Amino acid sequence: MSHFTMIGANELCQLMNRDNYRLIDIRENDEYADGHINTSINVPLSQMQGLDLDLEAEQKLVFYCRSGKRTEANQALLAQCYNQDAYILSGGLTAWGEAGYKINRTQAA
Repeated sequence: MSHFTMIGANELCQLMNRDNYRLIDIRENDEYADGHINTSINVPLSQMQGLDLDLEAEQKLVFYCRSGKRTEANQALLAQCYNQDAYILSGGLTAWGEAGYKINRTQAA
């Protein structure tokens, strides 16, 4: 059974600087285009089941959405899809931006 640990924006930044991780934005494509964390990949919840992320050994998973609520509410689905311990960004993309970290945009907002 997978275990999810909440991680704050500052902790995530430290993780990104020192560990092998995979950052996954679970929002839909248009939401991702409006803003996302650099190095994240977009895997919408609607496409999550059956998708192979081709994870490396010891790679840490970090899931996030805009506020963190969607990710927290879907922990059971995430655990079914990826049977390993993972992190959830507490407060999501909003908390990331509020902590002063860059949000990448791929289309005009």
